[in-house]
Amino acid sequence: MKGILWGVIQTPIVITPRYPTGNPHHCTLQFGVDRQGWEQWEGTEFEARTLYEAWNGNIQAVAIQLPDYIPCQNKHPHISVSWCQGIKPVHSNTMLASKFEYKLLKQSVTLKIEFLEWTFSR
Repeated sequence: MKGILWGVIQTPIVITPRYPTGNPHHCTLQFGVDRQGWEQWEGTEFEARTLYEAWNGNIQAVAIQLPDYIPCQNKHPHISVSWCQGIKPVHSNTMLASKFEYKLLKQSVTLKIEFLEWTFSR
């Protein structure tokens, strides 16, 4: 079964949402992978450091620094915080790869690795 391996937030991020939609929930670690081979990671808790808040007029995210041992394929590890209607949380990746405004944000956040199985055909 395919799905997403993600780090789900266990401790709150203290940040004011800039846009009307969204709620900080997770950091995507592996996208579109088979669960087989990742089971040993499920339930693992780890600490990440926030680096900065980023926004561009459509979406807001928090860039994070993961421990080196965490298996993340995302070039810009982050937690999407809020976004405008019609925008999807995945657009945080596009924003972080281009121009955005930012403000330093130094916090620690605990995440727990879970696997979300896709329940629809892709």
